[in-house]
Amino acid sequence: MPTSTAKLNEVNRLEELHTLQLLDTVAEPDFDNLALLASEICDTPVALISLVDQDRVWFKSRVGFADAYARRTQSICSRAIADVEPLVVEDAGADPRFQNLEVVLAPQGVRFYAGVPLVLASGAALGCLCVIDHTPRTLSSKQLNSLKRLAGQVVALIEARRAQLRLLAQEKNRLETEQRLNFALDAADIGDWDMDLRTNVARRSLLHDQCFGYTEPVPVWGYDTYLAHIFEADRTRVDDCYQRAMAGDGAYDVEFRVVWPDQTLHWLWSKGRFYFDDHGKPYRVAGILIDITERKQVEAALQAGNTRLQLLETCVSRLNDIVLITEAEPLEQPGPRIVFVNDAFVRRTGYSREEVMGKTPRILQGEKTQRKELDRIFAALKRWEPVRSELINYTKTGEEFWLEMDIVPVADATGWYTHWVAVERDITQRKLAEVALNESEIRHRSMFENNPHPMWVYDCETLVFLSVNDAAVSQYGYTREELQHMSLPDIHPVEDHATLHTHLAIDLRSRVAAAQVWTNLRKDGTRIKVEVSAHAMDYQGRSARLVLAHDITERMQSQAKVHHLAFHDLLTGLPNRRQFLNHANQVLCKTEPGSDVSACILLDLDNFKRINDHWGHRCGDELLKQVALRIQQCLPPSGFFARLGGDEFIVFLTDIGADRAAASLAAQGLCSKILVALARGFLIDNREHFTSASLGIALCGDAQITVDELLSRADSAMYSAKADGRNGFRFFDGLLQAQLVAQAELESDLRQCLQNNELHLVYQPQVDRNGNILGSEALLRWTHPTRGLVSPANFIPAAESSGFILQIGQWVLHTACLALTDWQSSAATVGLAVAVNVSAKQFHHPDFVSQVLSELDLTGANPALLKLELTESLLAQDLDGIVQKMNALKDRGVRFSLDDFGTGYSSLAYLKRLPLDQLKIDQGFVRDVLVDNSDAAIVRTVIVLGDKLGLNVIAEGVETQEQRQFLESNGCFAYQGYLFSRPLKKNDFEAFCAAQRCVRKP
Repeated sequence: MPTSTAKLNEVNRLEELHTLQLLDTVAEPDFDNLALLASEICDTPVALISLVDQDRVWFKSRVGFADAYARRTQSICSRAIADVEPLVVEDAGADPRFQNLEVVLAPQGVRFYAGVPLVLASGAALGCLCVIDHTPRTLSSKQLNSLKRLAGQVVALIEARRAQLRLLAQEKNRLETEQRLNFALDAADIGDWDMDLRTNVARRSLLHDQCFGYTEPVPVWGYDTYLAHIFEADRTRVDDCYQRAMAGDGAYDVEFRVVWPDQTLHWLWSKGRFYFDDHGKPYRVAGILIDITERKQVEAALQAGNTRLQLLETCVSRLNDIVLITEAEPLEQPGPRIVFVNDAFVRRTGYSREEVMGKTPRILQGEKTQRKELDRIFAALKRWEPVRSELINYTKTGEEFWLEMDIVPVADATGWYTHWVAVERDITQRKLAEVALNESEIRHRSMFENNPHPMWVYDCETLVFLSVNDAAVSQYGYTREELQHMSLPDIHPVEDHATLHTHLAIDLRSRVAAAQVWTNLRKDGTRIKVEVSAHAMDYQGRSARLVLAHDITERMQSQAKVHHLAFHDLLTGLPNRRQFLNHANQVLCKTEPGSDVSACILLDLDNFKRINDHWGHRCGDELLKQVALRIQQCLPPSGFFARLGGDEFIVFLTDIGADRAAASLAAQGLCSKILVALARGFLIDNREHFTSASLGIALCGDAQITVDELLSRADSAMYSAKADGRNGFRFFDGLLQAQLVAQAELESDLRQCLQNNELHLVYQPQVDRNGNILGSEALLRWTHPTRGLVSPANFIPAAESSGFILQIGQWVLHTACLALTDWQSSAATVGLAVAVNVSAKQFHHPDFVSQVLSELDLTGANPALLKLELTESLLAQDLDGIVQKMNALKDRGVRFSLDDFGTGYSSLAYLKRLPLDQLKIDQGFVRDVLVDNSDAAIVRTVIVLGDKLGLNVIAEGVETQEQRQFLESNGCFAYQGYLFSRPLKKNDFEAFCAAQRCVRKP
């Protein structure tokens, strides 16, 4: 019994057999030739190409056999395809499998059979190529192999037929699809096109050409034809789209305008795709084309309509007046429903649009809404007539308000009324004003009589007082009867009468006169300042003015005092900085080329701080007042003199010379006069005090200059005078100013150096007489990105003057301590000390000791290996404080060296008190020690002094063996200089120490 798998294979075999359409078909030469060849090779009278279906065996080709088919049950071929192997039966009559078949038993029946199954690539055996003989016989192996090869040729023919049928089916489907597509394109008014890029020839539908305005097909159409029809303004854009698609993913989609033969403009939409060969080269482009002119017209119309609608809605929404639109009907209850309200409605009523849509305007009515007025409106609406009304309405919260409304009907194109439009204006304030006006008439007299400030009414023509209140009687000292027989000029000084009449003539042109300040006279002749405001009024049929007067005498006096304080120095009474700046700015603004030269002289007392600190502020203040008085006595009448603050004064002289030479002489003469005046002693509290001044002069007049620039120049000149020894004057020097600007720029760059990591330390070795390294001095270097390597001689003074030396000094100390910590872990550098320079400003900082100790704790550096180098200038002040700080650090092991000894303020008394460890001979003495006897004597003295005080002595700047030998012969055994090494970066210093492998002094 066949298995389910065998049944399934049989079904598939039969389905494939029928698909190939070989059964019961006409003879085909290709098949017949193969059957004949099989007969000849095998030397048999019969050769068949059989195809086995469900019930029959069909003979696609037959040689020596008459029937076209046979029953499957009587076929030996069925057995061959079942085994899917060649079957050779030498004597069917003797073979139990076939001896009872009719084809075997029949006269001239089958006795010999040899068949090879026709097995396709799918594995299905459709039939056999077989040879038959009527007598028993054998088949050689050569013949069997040939039969197999011929069977393979039959299978090849069948597979070729399958391919042909597949192509025919595909072509049929293509034609059907193309027919359906063409039908759909025609039905949708879509034109299609297909262009061969190799020939530039396009195949198009008629609808394609109709999109370009042609009623008949255009004979030849290529890409150039396509571009020529495109509207010139769109042509480049379309071509760009075409080229991008061809160079990209092949998709092509663009809208554009074309010019028809009748010169009308039409919109088209084209969408297509490029096709590429195996090498990525485009060979074909195809797509569709649609006329979208109507769509574009509709879009334009909609856009225009939307724009007009948006404009109208914007205008209505931004109106301050309320706009409310309702349906036209019903007029009876419940009434027309609301279909639109603008923003003004929402703001005034408190209702949102959503709350009122579909409701009637009755929601705004309330208890006080006038019934008669509503009836009048209703009557007009019934007649479809416009109506104007004033009506009380209510907000959502119940607040009452008044509306002035205009209601008009609106009709459609047929004349049928469709809506009511109401434009409503809020007149609540006007209504309240009307009520208030009535009430004000009653209050007016009471307010006039009881006002605490003087009030009067005067006749505009005669200026006679028509009415006065009690406050006016009290303030001016007249009786009511006296005042009512007087006129306005009677309470003004005679010298003001002309101005008064001018102002009154101007005031008559307006209903409200601006507030004015006048001087008035009391009956006793005293003068007061009053601020008056006047309002036009009708007084018993006469044109009059109602006047309110405020006595501002005390206020004016206070203002004058405040003004004086704002622009004058409280101590000296002189103009202050503000007044000076105003004065100088006014003068400079009026200065023109060719004007006389002016001068600005800035004066600063030289020793004022010492006097003020030592003798007290009262003494200092008195000195400033006496100085101011003496300077004032020296000034010409045109001189403007002010105190800027502290001990700084300034003189501004205008028009002191026709040229700079004359002006310089005048300014110089005044400065000399001032210096002579200040040279005399100042007697304060029975004690004579002396002071001097440094003056800086800046001229102006031949070029435009600002007040700030002028002050800056005078300030520069003043500091130049101080630098030259004080008690003198100097003119502004442009070169000096340039130097100051350069100094300021350097200070500005300096403030960025830490943040930008531009600073670094180098270490110059310090050695003993045998060349053993004792330690190093940490020297600061600054590499600026544009300035390059900046000399410490330039940037250290800038850091000192700017105060930035504190941050730099902290950084140097921290970096040197880190180096000390690193060096303790290396045999080459362990035990080496580092000398760090400390500036006077850094040392005198209140937190200096705690900062040093904090860095030692933070880095873990050994305090005994840290040596702080102090300069002699540091000793110029507060020696007790210096000693206290040094002892606090000495207690932790920190050592001290006095740097550049012999160049500053040192004295033996100072040296005796200071807890120093070392004296350092300045390189200025070492440089010429062999050629300058004075330098040699100084060096010997320092060495002897150090020895006597128990201090180590080290010489810096040692550059020759001769210098070292001189120092050694005189008892100096520690050196630093280029003879031994230049300053080295940290890594290089460590390498230098490792190379020396010296024995270091503990």
